[in-house]
Order: sequence, then structure tokens, then C-alpha cells
Amino acid sequence: MYLCFVEGYIIKHAFRHFLPAAILTGIILQVRIITDCIIVGHLIGPDAVSAINLYIPLEEAVYAILSILALGASFLGAEKVGARDYRGASHYFTVSLLGTAFLALLMVALIVLFFQPVISLLSGGEDSLIRSSTADYTRWILPSFVLMAPNGVLRYFANNDGHPRLVTVSILVSFLLNPLLDYVFVRYAGAGLAGAALATVVSDLAGMGVLAVHFLRGRSSFRLQLPAGWPKLFAESVRMGVPLSAFIFLLAVVGVVLNRIVLRFQGTDGLYVWAVVVQIIAICEMLLEGVSDMNQSVGGVLLGSYDFKSFRLYVRRTMRFVHVTIAVISVLLLLFPGAVLTLFGAEGDGAAGEAGCRALRIMALYLLPAQQLSFLENIHSLVRREGLSLVFQNLHAGGLALFPFLSGLFCPALFWWSFPLLAVALCLAQWAAAWCIQRKDPTVRAPFLEKVFPVDVEVDFPVAFSREAVDLALEKIRALAAICELPSGKGMFMTLCCEELMNTLLMRKGAGADSDGFIEIRIVDKPDLTRVTVKDVGKPFNPVIRFGDDEAQEDQLELRLVNRLSDAISYKYLFGINVTYLEFRKN
Repeated sequence: MYLCFVEGYIIKHAFRHFLPAAILTGIILQVRIITDCIIVGHLIGPDAVSAINLYIPLEEAVYAILSILALGASFLGAEKVGARDYRGASHYFTVSLLGTAFLALLMVALIVLFFQPVISLLSGGEDSLIRSSTADYTRWILPSFVLMAPNGVLRYFANNDGHPRLVTVSILVSFLLNPLLDYVFVRYAGAGLAGAALATVVSDLAGMGVLAVHFLRGRSSFRLQLPAGWPKLFAESVRMGVPLSAFIFLLAVVGVVLNRIVLRFQGTDGLYVWAVVVQIIAICEMLLEGVSDMNQSVGGVLLGSYDFKSFRLYVRRTMRFVHVTIAVISVLLLLFPGAVLTLFGAEGDGAAGEAGCRALRIMALYLLPAQQLSFLENIHSLVRREGLSLVFQNLHAGGLALFPFLSGLFCPALFWWSFPLLAVALCLAQWAAAWCIQRKDPTVRAPFLEKVFPVDVEVDFPVAFSREAVDLALEKIRALAAICELPSGKGMFMTLCCEELMNTLLMRKGAGADSDGFIEIRIVDKPDLTRVTVKDVGKPFNPVIRFGDDEAQEDQLELRLVNRLSDAISYKYLFGINVTYLEFRKN
């Protein structure tokens, strides 16, 4: 029981340290649209809300295309960080930053060139007020597509670099500025939907500026370094990013189809109700987008360092969080659907309000299985089961288009019920597929299909902040050094280095270290070397000493000994955790 609690301590802290930034990261992708809908719904009217909803699939399609490269490069870069290959991570950073910027400019040019056909596709081609409003909003918000590319890449790699709180600051700047500018431009400047779009562009630019300053000042581990073999890195990033972002693109296509179906069979009142439903789903997508960002960074680093045990603990904790949070949202929707409609500008108890309340209650049953389905799709992509992930993404997207269409065509009363029935059926099929894969491959474990056995021989154990615990840990390390068959003297060096590091951390305990925490020691034995990883929660503490650099740490003789005796030493502050890597070579 003690070991189980301690094993989850470091992961629990990383989860708690990263989660606020991850959730706010998801919020920025959706909150600007939701804010625009709320403000224009009250200040302009329901038709404006419908116009913004008609625009949303275009943004989702652009974001999905950009994410193919950005998400793939981000995850591969996180694996390089886990392997401490920062030069390789910089290559992925450069390829994704330049590549997404080019793609964004290309897509904006294409949209401008074919603007009227695009608007006709989004709005149904009718010459109406809604169509005109959709065109107005889209025209003014196009510059945000150019900002979307570098903003996303900087955010992903700032997370990979262990700076999720920097992302939090960037998100808060945009989050607070967007509704303020919305109100000023729409209410006082009288700019209508154009003002709401302009507010989004300005707030995005301000948020990106926070991240850009960090990278331009050289505070990041990543640099702009375009490698000679960049086409290969580009192809690898795209291949990795396709299953991570394909569902977003498919949802954009489905969004256009569903908007046309609702507009055809339910009219403008039904389109307004559907717009509110979409915003509720978007709120849940905020959560999943934030968790997905966290999976890319934390999960990528753990997989890159082959720490499969910590990855299992992390994934299970993340899934519990998703389940609990979505369950709370679902209960609130079941109990207070009218309050949600009022938030988006609905008034009175007319047909729109009644239909909206009924739709929201039914959609509350869709949220939990849908988010579970998407969460597993994301995890399966991380563990390189891209084929399985793509299969269920296509089934999910195709079902969202087919089931409501058939219901609306043959049985309109079951239109909303088609969503939860589809999600539940796909969830059951997804779990069944994972169990079948486990039966064929015993080295993985359902439902996440993560590796059960490590690639190399490894041992990890916790060490409490006490002299007795350190002494017991040293006995384990001496025994492990003998098992690793290090050359004469290297085993003693490894033990001495671990002893000095633990003693230093023990002394720091009285200076503000987490007295209730633990030091985590992880030893991995490879054919050519033995690697020791020492982790502790607390303020940044870098034990690496640059000799000849004014001997800045001359008084820290113990750390100088560690630097001399180890064949290689490196340090990284990730997700509020000090991580020190030591290597002892066998040849």
C-alpha cells in the first residue's frame, strides 16, 4: 500500500502542476467562439449566434490541418526531450514552426480566392441575413488563422520544455482580453460581428506575444535549427500527427453536414438550438483539448524515457479526471438546461426554449461516452496504435453524419437520441478491440495498450526524506551496481553519486523542500551503460557544475564530486519536478 502511494507521488505532482495550464490551453481554442456567441447573442440577436456557428467548421478544418504537423512534431519533440536529445527536439521545433506558418498562409490565400463558394458551402448558399453575417464574421477573422500556426507550436513546445505556467499566462492574457474587446467593439464601436472577429485577432496576438518573448530571449531549450534532412522530419511529424488531428478535421466536415441538415429540416430556430448544443460540446472539448496537450508533453516525455510504469499511472489518473469532470457537466445539463439557453440569449418559454432544454438533456447522455471514446483514441495514437485510433475516429465522425441524417429523414423524434446511442456503441466496440489486441500481444495491456514490460532492465523505488531511508536506498543501489556488472570502480562511483545527491536533497528539505514528499530513484541497465535518474518535487535545483566558469559553486564540494565521477550528467526542470540524469559507461 505504501509503495503504491509513493509510486504515484511524482506523477500526481506533475499532473497537478501541468493540469491548470493544460485546461486553459484547451479553453483558448474554444472560449473565444463561446464568448463571441454569448456577447453577440445578447447585443445583436440569435441570427448572429447562428452565423458564428456556421463559421465554426471552417476554423476546425484549418486548425486540424495545421495540427497534423504541429501535434506530430510536438509529440516527437517530447520524446526527444525524454531522451535528452535537445538538438533533435530543436529540429522538430523548427520544422513545425516554419511548416505550419507556410500552411496557414496558403490556406488563407485559398479561402480569400474562393471566398464566396466557401461561404455558400458553410451557410447553404441562401441569400439571407445569416449568410451575410457569416461572410462578415469570416472575412474579419481570417488573420487569426495566420496567428493560429505559430501560437500553437510555441504553446506545445513550451509545454515540452517544462513551462506549462508560461502557457497559462499566455492563455490568461487572451482569455481576459477577448471578452473585454468584444464588448468594446460590439457595444461601443458598433462594429457588429466584424468587431467580435477583430477582438479575437487582437487577443490572439497578445497571447502569442507572451510565448514569443520567452523563445526570443533564449530561455527555451529549443532553437531554430533547420536540419539537412528536414523533409524526413516533416514526413515523420505528419505521419504521427494524422491520427492525432484527423478527428478534428472530420468533425469540421461533419459540422458542415449537420448544420445543413438542421437548417433544412428545423429552420432557423432549430439552427439556433443546435448552435447552443455545439457550444456545450465545445466546453467539453476544452477539457479534452487540455488533457490532449498534457498527454503530448507529459506522456511523450515518459514514453521517450521508456518509463512505462509512470506512463500507466499517469494515464489512469488522467482518465479518472476526465470521467469525473464530464460527469459533473452532464449532471448540470440534466438539471439546468434552461439556464444554459438563457446564457446564450434565449428568452421566454417558446418553442426554441423547449426544444433546447430537451436537446441539452439528451446531449448530456452523449458527453461522457463521447469523451471516453476520444480520450482512448488519443492514447492509442501515443502508444503507436495509429491504425486503431484512425478506425474509430472515422467510425465516430461517419456515425455523427449518418445517424442524425437517418433519424431526421425517417424519425425526427429520435434525432437527438442518435448521438448518445452512437457513442455508447462505439465505446463498447473500442474496448472489445483493445481486449482482442491484448490477447494477441501479451506485452500490452487493455484498454490503453501501453507496454507492460520495459525495453531494458530497470528498477525504481522511492526514498523518504530521512537519514534512515537514504541509508536503506544506498544498500539497494550497491546491490544493483553489482548486478549491472559495471567495470571496477564504476559501481562505487554510481553509489557515491547517488549518496551525495540524496544528501544534498535531504539538506535542502529544511530550506523549503517538500517534507511530505519523496525522492524517486530510477536505474536502467543498458548493454553499454547504466543510467540513473533522480527526481524530486520542489524549487528548481540544478546540480550540474560548469567547471572553469568562475567556479560559482566552489562551496558545493559534494556536487562537484558527482560531476567528476559520473561519465555524463544533465538536468531538466520538468512540470515542477527536478530531474537529474547520470550515466556510467561500461566500456
